[in-house]
Amino acid sequence: MTRSQALRIAAGLAAMLALASVAVLSNTSPNAEAQVAPREAAGPSEREAIPMPPGLVGLEVALGRKDTMRREWEGDIKVSEGRVVEIAVVRAGPGAQIKGSRFQVESTKQAAKKKKKQAGGVMGPILRVTLDAPPTAQVTITTNQGAASFALADLTRGQPKEFLDGAVSVERQPAAVRLTGTATEDDFPALAKGSDGSYWLAYVAYEPGSETISQEGRRPQSKVPLTPKDFDRLAPKDNGDRIRLRRFDGKAWQPALDVTDRRLDVWRPTVAVDGKGNVHVAWAQQVDGNWDIYRRSYTPGQGGGEGKWSETVRVTQDKGSDFHVVAATDSQGIVWLAWQAFRDGNYDILATTIGDGQQREPRRVSDSKANDWSPAIAADAKGNVYVAWDTYDQGNYDVRLRNVAKDTEPIVVANSARFEARPSLACDGQGRVWIAYEQGDEQWGKDYANNQLQRVPVENKGYALYINRTVRVKCLEDGKLKQPSAALEGAFNGVLGRNRSLPRLAVDASNGLWLLVRHASQPNGQGETWSSFATRYDGKSWSRPSRLPNSTNLMDNRPALAVSGQGLLTVYSSDNRINTQNRGQDDLFAALVLPAEEATQAPDLVADEPAPKATVEPVHPEEKADIARMRDYRIQIGGKSLRLLRGEFHRHTEFSAHNDGDGLLEDTWRYAHDAADHDWMGNGDHDNGFGHEYMW
Repeated sequence: MTRSQALRIAAGLAAMLALASVAVLSNTSPNAEAQVAPREAAGPSEREAIPMPPGLVGLEVALGRKDTMRREWEGDIKVSEGRVVEIAVVRAGPGAQIKGSRFQVESTKQAAKKKKKQAGGVMGPILRVTLDAPPTAQVTITTNQGAASFALADLTRGQPKEFLDGAVSVERQPAAVRLTGTATEDDFPALAKGSDGSYWLAYVAYEPGSETISQEGRRPQSKVPLTPKDFDRLAPKDNGDRIRLRRFDGKAWQPALDVTDRRLDVWRPTVAVDGKGNVHVAWAQQVDGNWDIYRRSYTPGQGGGEGKWSETVRVTQDKGSDFHVVAATDSQGIVWLAWQAFRDGNYDILATTIGDGQQREPRRVSDSKANDWSPAIAADAKGNVYVAWDTYDQGNYDVRLRNVAKDTEPIVVANSARFEARPSLACDGQGRVWIAYEQGDEQWGKDYANNQLQRVPVENKGYALYINRTVRVKCLEDGKLKQPSAALEGAFNGVLGRNRSLPRLAVDASNGLWLLVRHASQPNGQGETWSSFATRYDGKSWSRPSRLPNSTNLMDNRPALAVSGQGLLTVYSSDNRINTQNRGQDDLFAALVLPAEEATQAPDLVADEPAPKATVEPVHPEEKADIARMRDYRIQIGGKSLRLLRGEFHRHTEFSAHNDGDGLLEDTWRYAHDAADHDWMGNGDHDNGFGHEYMW
């Protein structure tokens, strides 16, 4: 097997599947005893409609903000009009209890910072409250430490209000509605809006398999052999994926429809609605070891009656892996697909149109001989369809943009020596194209020192896979690249701190630009916990980032976005984790995010800055020649010709329980293919996901 074959198979089977990763075992997780994760309720059934009342309000209540030692907080929450729908624990010490509108929680001592002996401070408990109440409702929070009272109308979105001399704060947030139950792990949502105002949600429902050896070993008096004859019993049985589809009519999420059969191996679906109202779902699916793009369409019934499904169509036929498919509908009502595909020894970006029973030949969008990654797609009202991606063409990741509807030449969006990757796209009502992407370090993935020269006298200047990371936003207006005059970093600083990832863009009906990012939301970045935060650009400034409720999960978690009036309808998955060990199961939540102020103005844009010069010298100036020399080397032993193979078994990721700056699972494969140019790669963490089959 050649190197390209080995890496192609590895990436095809694992780079796309966060399900296939294995988690790292940490016997002394910093917050394992200090905090408790919310308990998993049964949740709704996929076969029932789920109401989403327009009057739902979310509150984040932070207690004990000035506590210097452990302190109990107990009490209740009442509203003068409406009702308390739910109180959930975001963070608290052991023994937290919620009974109806009453709560009993305590602040807890923060663990010492990693690799430091000094003790941490005290963290107060945080509650998430969901109300179904009008703006005139008076909310009263009564505790054993005092009471706080306020009208909902007095709370401004994104601006916490303090009570009890700062010991308590309340921030208005979107209210989240849970869409899925405990029978499946539900993930990877995609949203599309039809011309009739309906929203269509496609997602993956994973059905767990039979009991595994790790679960078996936890039983009392279990006799699990330390050296089994084979490892067949480790493989889950009767498990797998199914893609489902739900419609939201503005009032309720209708029962789920099955797009595919159960127990499949699929990856990240996408959804779009064509000009005739047909709903098109596309996804990547592994069959006989090869990943291809498949699609299926659904024609809704008249007057809410039963609809009609098409047959499943295989879009790609090549032996190379095809995945990361995205979709958009152009101004003529035609659905476009774009995806990442392994062709001729490297990854390319391909695109095609679908519908009307036509099967068109995919065409190449990217033109680099290096690997191209992570496509994004958006269409405007003028017939333009844009695809963005990132490429390793210059020996680091840069962002490109192309109008595939008019087959223009690619536009360079970002081309510095930094890590610039994973773009997101949105088009506004004036035909501007907004591009957001991650920006990381120079010499990403190259050999680096650990800043402890007294222990390891090495001064390599490369960077690990997730050290410094933020998000940049640019705008293509009249064929010229520009950027907002308001600094996005100014909105981030003081709220999100270091490292923001995985941007998601959308434009609302007022031309407000929404940006969602992932950020480690625990104090000091402790625990393997990331949440989604939303900020809005009104043409003049960025709003204060606000956390989406129930959005804690892995780092690589990508909320689905769709315009809803002046705001944004979002659907995302959460496992309500505090860290890797105590995650719950993945469920989907829906939230309507509204701006603090709806007013917008024409965006104040300035010319894009030239790419800065590199500031870090190449760690391996002769790397290509060195790798070629190692690959050419042979040694004869016992009549056999042996060669060197470069690779790794122990590469950590976001699934690990160390939080060592390891980054996304996807970045492991970027590193293996590009930065390190390995011959093989394995994500060999310490443990099998702490008994969570879904994390395998």
